[in-house]
Amino acid sequence: MQTTNKLATLLALLFLSTFPAFAQNESFQMNEIICDLSQPWEIAYGPDGYLWVTEAQNYRVSRINPEDGSQHLLIDLSNNKNFPNYSTPWPQGGLTGLALHPKLFTGQPYVYLAYVFRFDSCQGGNSGCFFKTRRKSVYG
Repeated sequence: MQTTNKLATLLALLFLSTFPAFAQNESFQMNEIICDLSQPWEIAYGPDGYLWVTEAQNYRVSRINPEDGSQHLLIDLSNNKNFPNYSTPWPQGGLTGLALHPKLFTGQPYVYLAYVFRFDSCQGGNSGCFFKTRRKSVYG
Protein backbone atom coordinates (compact mmCIF):
# COMPACT_ATOMS: atom_id res chain seq x y z
CA MET A 1 0.00 0.00 0.00
CA GLN A 2 2.81 2.43 0.87
CA THR A 3 4.58 1.68 -2.41
CA THR A 4 1.39 2.53 -4.33
CA ASN A 5 1.01 5.83 -2.46
CA LYS A 6 4.67 6.71 -3.04
CA LEU A 7 4.36 5.89 -6.74
CA ALA A 8 1.18 7.98 -7.06
CA THR A 9 2.85 10.90 -5.27
CA LEU A 10 5.95 10.62 -7.43
CA LEU A 11 3.87 10.57 -10.62
CA ALA A 12 1.83 13.57 -9.46
CA LEU A 13 5.00 15.54 -8.65
CA LEU A 14 6.54 14.59 -11.98
CA PHE A 15 3.42 15.75 -13.83
CA LEU A 16 3.20 19.02 -11.88
CA SER A 17 6.89 19.76 -12.34
CA THR A 18 6.60 19.48 -16.15
CA PHE A 19 3.31 21.42 -16.43
CA PRO A 20 4.83 24.93 -15.99
CA ALA A 21 7.25 24.21 -18.84
CA PHE A 22 4.32 23.80 -21.22
CA ALA A 23 2.62 26.96 -19.97
CA GLN A 24 5.78 29.02 -20.45
CA ASN A 25 5.68 28.34 -24.17
CA GLU A 26 2.24 29.95 -24.52
CA SER A 27 2.03 33.30 -26.24
CA PHE A 28 -0.07 35.95 -24.51
CA GLN A 29 -0.81 39.54 -25.31
CA MET A 30 -2.17 41.97 -22.74
CA ASN A 31 -4.25 44.96 -23.87
CA GLU A 32 -5.87 47.50 -21.60
CA ILE A 33 -9.26 48.23 -23.09
CA ILE A 34 -10.86 50.37 -20.37
CA CYS A 35 -9.52 51.87 -17.18
CA ASP A 36 -12.24 53.94 -15.49
CA LEU A 37 -14.31 51.20 -13.89
CA SER A 38 -14.99 51.26 -10.14
CA GLN A 39 -14.00 47.91 -8.67
CA PRO A 40 -14.93 45.60 -11.54
CA TRP A 41 -16.06 42.42 -9.82
CA GLU A 42 -17.68 40.03 -12.25
CA ILE A 43 -16.65 39.84 -15.90
CA ALA A 44 -18.54 37.58 -18.28
CA TYR A 45 -17.82 37.10 -21.96
CA GLY A 46 -21.26 37.39 -23.53
CA PRO A 47 -22.67 35.56 -26.55
CA ASP A 48 -22.55 38.91 -28.36
CA GLY A 49 -18.74 39.00 -28.15
CA TYR A 50 -18.78 41.80 -25.56
CA LEU A 51 -17.57 41.83 -21.95
CA TRP A 52 -20.38 42.21 -19.40
CA VAL A 53 -18.95 43.78 -16.22
CA THR A 54 -20.34 44.56 -12.77
CA GLU A 55 -18.88 47.42 -10.76
CA ALA A 56 -19.05 46.43 -7.10
CA GLN A 57 -19.29 49.78 -5.32
CA ASN A 58 -21.03 51.79 -8.05
CA TYR A 59 -23.70 49.11 -8.54
CA ARG A 60 -23.53 49.38 -12.33
CA VAL A 61 -23.50 46.82 -15.13
CA SER A 62 -21.83 47.72 -18.40
CA ARG A 63 -21.30 46.07 -21.75
CA ILE A 64 -17.79 46.71 -23.10
CA ASN A 65 -16.52 46.18 -26.61
CA PRO A 66 -13.20 44.32 -26.22
CA GLU A 67 -11.97 45.68 -29.57
CA ASP A 68 -12.17 49.42 -28.86
CA GLY A 69 -13.12 49.75 -25.16
CA SER A 70 -16.42 51.49 -25.85
CA GLN A 71 -18.73 51.16 -22.86
CA HIS A 72 -22.53 51.04 -22.75
CA LEU A 73 -24.15 51.34 -19.30
CA LEU A 74 -26.92 48.73 -19.08
CA ILE A 75 -28.25 49.24 -15.57
CA ASP A 76 -27.50 51.34 -12.51
CA LEU A 77 -28.73 49.80 -9.23
CA SER A 78 -27.17 52.40 -6.92
CA ASN A 79 -30.63 53.57 -5.79
CA ASN A 80 -31.56 50.00 -4.79
CA LYS A 81 -29.46 49.97 -1.61
CA ASN A 82 -30.04 51.68 1.71
CA PHE A 83 -26.49 52.82 2.57
CA PRO A 84 -24.07 55.25 0.89
CA ASN A 85 -20.99 54.28 -1.09
CA TYR A 86 -17.72 54.10 0.82
CA SER A 87 -19.53 54.17 4.15
CA THR A 88 -18.39 52.41 7.26
CA PRO A 89 -19.09 49.60 7.52
CA TRP A 90 -18.87 48.58 3.90
CA PRO A 91 -19.99 45.12 2.79
CA GLN A 92 -17.71 42.91 0.82
CA GLY A 93 -18.97 42.91 -2.69
CA GLY A 94 -21.76 45.33 -3.39
CA LEU A 95 -22.97 44.39 -6.86
CA THR A 96 -21.30 41.03 -7.26
CA GLY A 97 -22.89 38.22 -9.21
CA LEU A 98 -23.74 38.25 -12.90
CA ALA A 99 -25.00 35.42 -15.06
CA LEU A 100 -26.16 35.61 -18.67
CA HIS A 101 -28.77 33.22 -19.97
CA PRO A 102 -27.19 31.00 -22.67
CA LYS A 103 -29.98 32.00 -25.07
CA LEU A 104 -29.73 35.70 -24.20
CA PHE A 105 -30.22 36.85 -27.80
CA THR A 106 -32.36 33.98 -29.05
CA GLY A 107 -35.57 34.09 -27.07
CA GLN A 108 -34.42 34.12 -23.42
CA PRO A 109 -33.28 37.73 -22.77
CA TYR A 110 -32.39 37.25 -19.10
CA VAL A 111 -29.50 38.67 -17.10
CA TYR A 112 -29.27 37.63 -13.44
CA LEU A 113 -27.63 39.85 -10.82
CA ALA A 114 -26.84 39.55 -7.10
CA TYR A 115 -26.10 42.52 -4.88
CA VAL A 116 -25.96 43.66 -1.26
CA PHE A 117 -28.96 45.93 -0.75
CA ARG A 118 -29.49 46.45 2.96
CA PHE A 119 -27.35 47.12 6.01
CA ASP A 120 -28.89 45.58 9.13
CA SER A 121 -26.51 46.02 12.02
CA CYS A 122 -23.03 45.56 13.45
CA GLN A 123 -22.29 43.50 16.51
CA GLY A 124 -19.68 44.52 19.05
CA GLY A 125 -16.10 43.31 18.95
CA ASN A 126 -15.13 41.05 16.08
CA SER A 127 -18.62 39.67 15.48
CA GLY A 128 -19.00 41.49 12.18
CA CYS A 129 -21.73 43.37 10.38
CA PHE A 130 -24.85 42.01 8.78
CA PHE A 131 -26.09 42.85 5.30
CA LYS A 132 -28.84 41.37 3.14
CA THR A 133 -28.29 40.28 -0.43
CA ARG A 134 -30.89 40.40 -3.17
CA ARG A 135 -30.99 38.80 -6.58
CA LYS A 136 -32.54 40.48 -9.58
CA SER A 137 -33.51 39.26 -13.01
CA VAL A 138 -33.23 41.86 -15.73
CA TYR A 139 -35.09 41.28 -18.96
CA GLY A 140 -33.85 42.76 -22.21
